[in-house]
Amino acid sequence: MLNSKRKCVKGLSLIEVMISMVIMSLIGLGTASLLQNMFNVQRKANLKASALQIQETMTAVLRNDTAWQATVDAPANSGVLSCLREPPVPAAGCNDGQTSANNFVIHNRDGAAWYNLVLPGTGFDANGNVCATFNPTLGSGSDACPFRFEVRWTATCPNGVGPCVKPQVSLAVTLNFNPADPSDPRNRIDVNEFTTVIERGEKVLYEPFEIQHSLSAPPNHEGGPCTAGAWVTRPLSNEAYDPAGNVTLAANQITVQPGNYECKIVAQSYEPHAGFSIRLRDITNGLNYSAGGGYSGWRNAIYSSGSVTFTLSNVATFQLQHNCGDISLIPSSTDPGAWPGLDVFAQPEFDMGIPAPDYTNETVVTSISCVRSS
Repeated sequence: MLNSKRKCVKGLSLIEVMISMVIMSLIGLGTASLLQNMFNVQRKANLKASALQIQETMTAVLRNDTAWQATVDAPANSGVLSCLREPPVPAAGCNDGQTSANNFVIHNRDGAAWYNLVLPGTGFDANGNVCATFNPTLGSGSDACPFRFEVRWTATCPNGVGPCVKPQVSLAVTLNFNPADPSDPRNRIDVNEFTTVIERGEKVLYEPFEIQHSLSAPPNHEGGPCTAGAWVTRPLSNEAYDPAGNVTLAANQITVQPGNYECKIVAQSYEPHAGFSIRLRDITNGLNYSAGGGYSGWRNAIYSSGSVTFTLSNVATFQLQHNCGDISLIPSSTDPGAWPGLDVFAQPEFDMGIPAPDYTNETVVTSISCVRSS
């Protein structure tokens, strides 16, 4: 008799199938719970990031001197911030400890109304844009406009003696967050994390501007020629920035508003072997402000820089001028023996002007950077 082997193919029993289904269900529930927690954490992170962005924007606007000046002087804030103005109303200024909350319109550095604290519906959406539908009532909030920053200002007089002119001003900025469903754990952020106090001392302006001359193509003497022993006006081609509108540029001259100014001037010169000087000339009042100079040998360009300060009681117009010394000392190609071993071009090379070192990129060869402080 032949012995035969019995083959038996067994499948999963019903109990094993049920156990597998239970395990898979538990894994699915765990995954769903994990994903839900991840979504909740992400939503909280997004809300906090939005609140932080708005807080930084609000702080930057309130710290900006130009924006604060526009806020104090705005007609909409007449009678509210008038004791902070110059001259103040009343003439005695603000009382020590004088305080008020949400009673003024914040203006930006361009002078435009930006955030109206007087209107209780003014707030911010999650993208940091100002909105008008904020509702402070619990349970009646809006996800379209869930953030509102409140601002309280307080005046402090020196030594606590008031009333006073130009008091120190404290701006306390606090967050009110009211989404559509505040009970939703995804909508919970700690508003105390976004409290800011901005101290503004006696008003000091910080209004910068910069005027430049730049080159991006030949001819390479656009910086201006030089005449031996004479001052020559340098070109000025563009206004880099002037958020407060303190300067205008026309015909290589700048016209500046009254105030106290501190300026840094940088100017390039090519081969100033006879010396190179720069000055800012007030052509309205006939005054000159030396801004430094330099010296260089052949085949070199240098940047000379210096600082000047001045006070204007009236509008004045300025020119930036340079002097390259006696350029007649530059040898010509007709006298190559004067400078053995040098490839000397016909005098004067570049007229001692300002060559652009790289024509493929714009090169700034002159800049006047000033700050108006009052």
